[in-house]
Amino acid sequence: MKMFIKASLSLIILLAMLYPASASSQLRWGQVSLVGNPAPDFELSTLDGSLKSFDKFRDGNNAIIFFWTTWCPHCRSQLMALSNKKAEFERTNIKIILVNEGETETVVKAFLNNNSVEFDVFFDDEGSVGRKYQVVGIPTFYFIDSAGTVKATEHFIPDDYGSFFARGSKYKK
Repeated sequence: MKMFIKASLSLIILLAMLYPASASSQLRWGQVSLVGNPAPDFELSTLDGSLKSFDKFRDGNNAIIFFWTTWCPHCRSQLMALSNKKAEFERTNIKIILVNEGETETVVKAFLNNNSVEFDVFFDDEGSVGRKYQVVGIPTFYFIDSAGTVKATEHFIPDDYGSFFARGSKYKK
Protein backbone atom coordinates (compact mmCIF):
# COMPACT_ATOMS: atom_id res chain seq x y z
CA MET A 1 0.00 0.00 0.00
CA LYS A 2 2.83 2.42 0.86
CA MET A 3 4.44 1.66 -2.52
CA PHE A 4 1.18 2.51 -4.31
CA ILE A 5 0.89 5.84 -2.46
CA LYS A 6 4.51 6.75 -3.23
CA ALA A 7 4.07 5.83 -6.89
CA SER A 8 0.84 7.85 -7.11
CA LEU A 9 2.43 10.91 -5.53
CA SER A 10 5.44 10.62 -7.82
CA LEU A 11 3.17 10.44 -10.85
CA ILE A 12 1.20 13.49 -9.71
CA ILE A 13 4.39 15.48 -9.18
CA LEU A 14 5.73 14.41 -12.58
CA LEU A 15 2.48 15.39 -14.33
CA ALA A 16 2.43 18.75 -12.53
CA MET A 17 5.96 19.45 -13.76
CA LEU A 18 5.03 18.55 -17.35
CA TYR A 19 1.71 20.43 -17.38
CA PRO A 20 1.71 23.48 -19.73
CA ALA A 21 2.85 26.67 -18.03
CA SER A 22 -0.33 28.67 -18.63
CA ALA A 23 -2.54 25.96 -17.21
CA SER A 24 -0.29 25.25 -14.25
CA SER A 25 -0.24 28.92 -13.31
CA GLN A 26 -4.04 28.84 -13.26
CA LEU A 27 -4.04 25.88 -10.94
CA ARG A 28 -1.26 27.10 -8.66
CA TRP A 29 -1.94 30.80 -8.44
CA GLY A 30 -5.49 31.23 -9.69
CA GLN A 31 -4.21 33.36 -12.55
CA VAL A 32 -5.73 33.25 -15.97
CA SER A 33 -3.59 33.71 -19.04
CA LEU A 34 -6.27 35.89 -20.67
CA VAL A 35 -5.43 38.82 -18.37
CA GLY A 36 -3.91 41.56 -20.51
CA ASN A 37 -5.27 40.01 -23.72
CA PRO A 38 -8.38 40.73 -25.79
CA ALA A 39 -11.54 39.14 -24.41
CA PRO A 40 -12.74 36.42 -26.78
CA ASP A 41 -16.04 37.25 -28.42
CA PHE A 42 -18.84 34.72 -28.20
CA GLU A 43 -22.42 34.33 -29.33
CA LEU A 44 -24.93 32.50 -27.16
CA SER A 45 -28.68 32.21 -26.80
CA THR A 46 -30.14 34.32 -24.04
CA LEU A 47 -33.03 34.05 -21.63
CA ASP A 48 -35.28 36.00 -24.00
CA GLY A 49 -34.58 33.40 -26.71
CA SER A 50 -32.41 35.58 -28.92
CA LEU A 51 -28.84 34.94 -30.04
CA LYS A 52 -26.50 37.68 -28.76
CA SER A 53 -22.84 38.47 -29.32
CA PHE A 54 -20.76 39.53 -26.32
CA ASP A 55 -18.99 42.29 -28.29
CA LYS A 56 -22.26 43.75 -29.61
CA PHE A 57 -23.91 43.49 -26.18
CA ARG A 58 -20.92 45.19 -24.53
CA ASP A 59 -21.04 47.93 -27.20
CA GLY A 60 -17.68 49.47 -26.26
CA ASN A 61 -18.46 49.66 -22.54
CA ASN A 62 -16.64 48.13 -19.60
CA ALA A 63 -18.09 44.73 -18.78
CA ILE A 64 -18.13 42.06 -16.12
CA ILE A 65 -18.68 38.49 -17.27
CA PHE A 66 -19.94 36.22 -14.50
CA PHE A 67 -19.77 32.43 -15.00
CA TRP A 68 -22.24 30.76 -12.64
CA THR A 69 -24.90 28.13 -11.92
CA THR A 70 -28.01 28.13 -9.74
CA TRP A 71 -26.88 25.13 -7.68
CA CYS A 72 -23.61 26.77 -6.54
CA PRO A 73 -24.05 28.50 -3.14
CA HIS A 74 -21.12 30.90 -3.75
CA CYS A 75 -22.57 31.78 -7.17
CA ARG A 76 -25.91 32.58 -5.54
CA SER A 77 -24.32 34.91 -2.97
CA GLN A 78 -22.25 36.64 -5.66
CA LEU A 79 -25.33 37.01 -7.85
CA MET A 80 -27.10 38.75 -4.97
CA ALA A 81 -24.07 41.05 -4.56
CA LEU A 82 -24.31 41.90 -8.27
CA SER A 83 -28.05 42.53 -7.95
CA ASN A 84 -27.47 44.90 -5.05
CA LYS A 85 -25.07 46.93 -7.24
CA LYS A 86 -27.23 46.90 -10.39
CA ALA A 87 -28.05 50.64 -10.24
CA GLU A 88 -24.36 51.42 -9.71
CA PHE A 89 -23.38 49.34 -12.76
CA GLU A 90 -26.01 51.08 -14.88
CA ARG A 91 -24.91 54.53 -13.69
CA THR A 92 -21.26 53.79 -14.58
CA ASN A 93 -22.11 52.04 -17.88
CA ILE A 94 -20.69 48.67 -16.84
CA LYS A 95 -22.41 45.84 -18.70
CA ILE A 96 -23.08 42.71 -16.68
CA ILE A 97 -23.12 39.43 -18.59
CA LEU A 98 -24.27 36.36 -16.70
CA VAL A 99 -23.05 33.19 -18.42
CA ASN A 100 -24.88 30.20 -17.03
CA GLU A 101 -22.94 26.97 -17.32
CA GLY A 102 -25.05 24.05 -18.52
CA GLU A 103 -28.46 24.58 -16.94
CA THR A 104 -31.85 24.69 -18.62
CA GLU A 105 -33.77 27.86 -19.31
CA THR A 106 -36.61 26.64 -17.08
CA VAL A 107 -34.33 26.18 -14.05
CA VAL A 108 -32.58 29.52 -14.55
CA LYS A 109 -35.78 31.48 -15.20
CA ALA A 110 -37.41 30.07 -12.04
CA PHE A 111 -34.32 30.92 -9.98
CA LEU A 112 -34.13 34.48 -11.32
CA ASN A 113 -37.86 35.06 -10.75
CA ASN A 114 -37.76 33.65 -7.21
CA ASN A 115 -34.80 35.87 -6.33
CA SER A 116 -35.81 39.04 -8.22
CA VAL A 117 -32.64 39.06 -10.33
CA GLU A 118 -32.85 41.17 -13.47
CA PHE A 119 -29.82 40.68 -15.70
CA ASP A 120 -29.37 39.31 -19.19
CA VAL A 121 -28.42 35.63 -19.05
CA PHE A 122 -26.39 33.89 -21.73
CA PHE A 123 -26.61 30.08 -21.85
CA ASP A 124 -23.34 28.19 -22.30
CA ASP A 125 -25.02 24.79 -22.69
CA GLU A 126 -21.93 22.89 -23.77
CA GLY A 127 -19.30 24.86 -21.84
CA SER A 128 -17.60 26.14 -25.00
CA VAL A 129 -17.38 29.73 -23.76
CA GLY A 130 -16.17 28.55 -20.34
CA ARG A 131 -13.37 26.65 -22.09
CA LYS A 132 -12.58 29.67 -24.27
CA TYR A 133 -12.25 31.77 -21.12
CA GLN A 134 -10.30 29.03 -19.34
CA VAL A 135 -12.77 28.88 -16.44
CA VAL A 136 -11.43 26.44 -13.85
CA GLY A 137 -14.22 26.84 -11.30
CA ILE A 138 -17.33 28.78 -10.51
CA PRO A 139 -18.13 31.44 -9.61
CA THR A 140 -15.67 33.27 -11.86
CA PHE A 141 -15.71 36.94 -12.84
CA TYR A 142 -13.87 38.48 -15.80
CA PHE A 143 -13.39 42.25 -15.88
CA ILE A 144 -13.22 43.59 -19.43
CA ASP A 145 -12.34 47.23 -20.10
CA SER A 146 -13.92 49.42 -22.77
CA ALA A 147 -11.14 48.49 -25.23
CA GLY A 148 -12.11 44.81 -24.85
CA THR A 149 -9.06 43.78 -22.80
CA VAL A 150 -9.32 41.33 -19.92
CA LYS A 151 -8.11 43.37 -16.95
CA ALA A 152 -8.59 40.85 -14.15
CA THR A 153 -10.36 37.75 -12.97
CA GLU A 154 -11.73 36.91 -9.54
CA HIS A 155 -13.96 34.35 -7.87
CA PHE A 156 -15.92 37.12 -6.12
CA ILE A 157 -16.96 40.70 -6.88
CA PRO A 158 -14.46 42.91 -5.02
CA ASP A 159 -15.53 46.20 -3.47
CA ASP A 160 -12.92 48.02 -5.58
CA TYR A 161 -13.96 46.45 -8.91
CA GLY A 162 -13.94 49.93 -10.48
CA SER A 163 -10.14 50.05 -10.20
CA PHE A 164 -9.95 47.35 -12.90
CA PHE A 165 -11.41 49.84 -15.38
CA ALA A 166 -9.44 52.93 -14.35
CA ARG A 167 -7.47 54.57 -17.16
CA GLY A 168 -3.93 53.32 -17.22
CA SER A 169 -4.72 50.59 -14.71
CA LYS A 170 -1.99 48.00 -14.77
CA TYR A 171 -3.88 45.73 -12.38
CA LYS A 172 -3.27 42.07 -13.03
CA LYS A 173 -4.63 39.35 -10.84
